[in-house]
Amino acid sequence: MTIKLTAFLVVVTILISGCSKSQSDHASSSSSAETEFDTIGKLPHNINVNQVKTAFEEYANYRLWYYPDEHNTHIDLQSHIGKEINADMLVFESNPDHIYLRTEASESLGIIVYKDGFVYLDGFVEPENPNRLYPQGKHAKVATIKVKINEPHKPNYGTSPRKDNMIQAAERYAETLCKDFLSGEESALWENADNYILDFYEYQDIIGIWWIRKDGYASTTPVQIIENNHAFQSHGIKGYSIADFTKHDELYTSEQRFIADAVKRMACRP
Repeated sequence: MTIKLTAFLVVVTILISGCSKSQSDHASSSSSAETEFDTIGKLPHNINVNQVKTAFEEYANYRLWYYPDEHNTHIDLQSHIGKEINADMLVFESNPDHIYLRTEASESLGIIVYKDGFVYLDGFVEPENPNRLYPQGKHAKVATIKVKINEPHKPNYGTSPRKDNMIQAAERYAETLCKDFLSGEESALWENADNYILDFYEYQDIIGIWWIRKDGYASTTPVQIIENNHAFQSHGIKGYSIADFTKHDELYTSEQRFIADAVKRMACRP
């Protein structure tokens, strides 16, 4: 049984539901707007076509690796394994520093983000979603890419000295929590609990942390890592708990895979 305390995202990726349309449908509905903006539409200076293609590939692999049973009519990645997806790269006059992807498999737009030198796909936004702004107005198709959806594998999160410092900040936070657990009323239950710091992309600022006790109880305590003057500070975020993780319920498939791919493993000891 899962006791959800609050919603938590390990990776900032959102798939949303919607009706699919063919690429030709999209083209016919937006050709006039594209024509009006074609003369000034261009790629942002810090993003190139290959980076966008890689970002799409990494996004698709991530979703398929951690959520293999995910079914979404919006962009059905499972049915495209071994196939190519065509995607138009769009730049909107109202927001020329961002790129949006319009695939042949969905009317929603993928959001390409540049952050700290990294280019990644930050999920999809649909016209009816009030929580994420759908771009409006004139836009230009600046390029078209073909992305082959391969069999999923563990994501290549990468390494760097900066990421090592982020991991160390997460470790310090986990060590503080361990001390709190061992000083509480259930200290005996928390002794020798396994602690996992989940792997992550360097552009992420929230790192997942899992605890699994010997009695099967599991808890996630994500931490936000904030950089300040080249030093990293940690701020805890409420997660959720699972009464008995040893049952290997299908509900926990993604959690089990995240834990298996952890970047750091420790034990909570006095």
